[in-house]
Amino acid sequence: FCGESVENAVYSLPDHPNIFLLPAPSLRGGIEEECFGDLIREVATRYDMVIADFPAGIDMRLYKQMPDTTRFITVTGPDPVSIRDAGVVADRLLEIGKIHNRLIINRFDYSYIKSGVYKCIDDIIDTSRIRLLGIVPTDISLTLSQAKGKIAKKGRAVKAFSRIVKRLDGQDVPLPKAKRI
Repeated sequence: FCGESVENAVYSLPDHPNIFLLPAPSLRGGIEEECFGDLIREVATRYDMVIADFPAGIDMRLYKQMPDTTRFITVTGPDPVSIRDAGVVADRLLEIGKIHNRLIINRFDYSYIKSGVYKCIDDIIDTSRIRLLGIVPTDISLTLSQAKGKIAKKGRAVKAFSRIVKRLDGQDVPLPKAKRI
């Protein structure tokens, strides 16, 4: 990232000219913290919204480089270990002064509640200690679209993404009953 101009680092999608991507380096350990910070601050001045996809884990070096106004979204699987890890990430974000964090539970299946792993969705939220943004169900149509290199246009997961986008836009969108997610 060091010395790279935004124009050389960012590219648009052919089918979606208003969406731009800044791919991460393919080599492990290939991001220098200060260079990333400089680049992300420059990118933030040029675009309406910047979404940074950080690797799983609690290495907070890159998180610290994000502007103070950054809103974080922690995406986690529904299993208890992943939910507890999301809570650890939330605690670490608070430690470094990043207070805007929301939770998306990915690949959710009602069997987690039906089998008694959780009593209800509130158990998951309480374990993670993060305010819920949305729940994306397991949806084979999404997996198949991704495998074909296409963007899914319908399905339960697409409906969940739509609800999440509306919430990010400030709309009050109720969460469906757990059975219907």
